[in-house]
Amino acid sequence: MFENRWDKLRQYQLINATERNLTEADIADYQNLLCPPGYTGNLCASCEQGFGAQGDYECALCPEAHLNHFYYMMQCLITVVMVSLTVRTQLKGIDEIPEDKQIDEETALRLEMTSSTGTKKRFTRGTHSTVIKILVSYLQVRRISDRNL
Repeated sequence: MFENRWDKLRQYQLINATERNLTEADIADYQNLLCPPGYTGNLCASCEQGFGAQGDYECALCPEAHLNHFYYMMQCLITVVMVSLTVRTQLKGIDEIPEDKQIDEETALRLEMTSSTGTKKRFTRGTHSTVIKILVSYLQVRRISDRNL
């Protein structure tokens, strides 16, 4: 497609200077000659079919479909692992209320959970679970903000 690109561009420029009745196909061919491979549209700001946006105004060839499916499955797996890890670290923060610690009834209702065996447990939050939550939230926001919407 890009063989003799400069010759074709000169030819279209001469035609454009002498004739004003170009077909839409001629205009599309001319615009495609102006843009490097993978780019199309006004100012070459869009990606052609089979190319995807990578960063700001950069187009890259899309990987094969089975590779895209693999990437998608890996992202889903990583998400499930991260959510499971976060839930597990939160549940590890549940420990027994010491018998010697007396608290009023209202505070007990807010802090306690009764298990199926009847033992009371208190929820305490570890700092590592908070860090994981912040990291996951940051990565989600970063990924969303990187997209060209």
